[in-house]
Amino acid sequence: MIPFVVLITVLVCFVGYGLWPLATSVLGYLISEQASEAMILMLFWLAMVFIQFVAMWHIAKKKPSGRKFFFYTVWICVFVQGADLLLAAEDEMPLWALADLFIYPALAMWVLYASDAKQYFEQ
Repeated sequence: MIPFVVLITVLVCFVGYGLWPLATSVLGYLISEQASEAMILMLFWLAMVFIQFVAMWHIAKKKPSGRKFFFYTVWICVFVQGADLLLAAEDEMPLWALADLFIYPALAMWVLYASDAKQYFEQ
């Protein structure tokens, strides 16, 4: 059951904070009139997805370093998305959107570092 919990936790983080922003930036690049800015954003998300993929490979091999690198990149993605939310907000602070953005990675870190799932890396 523990490998299943680790797998689902990592995959949901990967899709939500790696693949989904990459897909939206690719779509933004395809429809954008300012292709250079969209290309930089797309390359950033592509690099984050690649690093997350390598970290997931290390997690599958039960190396604790993969867990660190995975969450480093997830938190970079969260802060970039949070900054984008704050810059896009004109009048009011998008507190619910920011809380929604930050809560799942925090819970995922708790699952992989503090719950019984950390035994997956100690075997």
